Amino acid sequence: MVFGGGLWPLGQKVGFVELELAGAIEAYRAWTRGWRPLRPSFRQVREALLTDQLRRLLPLEMPYTRRLLVAHGQRWTAIFDNSRGGGDPYPPVAELSRIAGTRGVLAGHTPREQYPYPSTQLHLFDSGGDYVRAIDCGVFDSGRWSFEAHGTEQPFEEPEAYNSRRVRDRFTRPMLLRYLSALGIEADAISAYGPALLVQERFVWVRWRATLDEARAEASP
Repeated sequence: MVFGGGLWPLGQKVGFVELELAGAIEAYRAWTRGWRPLRPSFRQVREALLTDQLRRLLPLEMPYTRRLLVAHGQRWTAIFDNSRGGGDPYPPVAELSRIAGTRGVLAGHTPREQYPYPSTQLHLFDSGGDYVRAIDCGVFDSGRWSFEAHGTEQPFEEPEAYNSRRVRDRFTRPMLLRYLSALGIEADAISAYGPALLVQERFVWVRWRATLDEARAEASP
């Protein structure tokens, strides 16, 4: 269901914080406590399966108005939202990592058949909410494939792939999944996702709204 799965663009970019769901909710409440009168509301999600939980985010909107905090494995919480671009998890991951003093991850993959600017990305945050490592491979502003890696190389990386002749092969979806697995995140395993909480933001200036089909038609290469 993630990184170009059956509900794309939902889940093309996903955040993870190294907190159990209760801790992530507590940190999220602390982050948004001073947002009055725009403080978000929180509601438990009844559905047990990630596929059904993600449908709670529809329709897609810009700016995004809903996030899902989903328990993942033994010690992580996944963060999804209904952003036009398939997810914008940077703000909550950076802030929750800082507030709770824990690690955070941004992970993304957009396949070539879904979008004219495909990419695979992994960004790691330390317990202060600062970048430790950023790996980006894709078609970005230049319009050509590019690869960049910044920060401290992690023990689980496969640096030999970074020298591949084809730039697009230097960081791929299978590599992304292996890197996440080394961190204790089994992103493709539906059974790894558990209970969820829906966060409803109180933005009142939504400028764009679309169904999945409408968003796909707009994004198609």
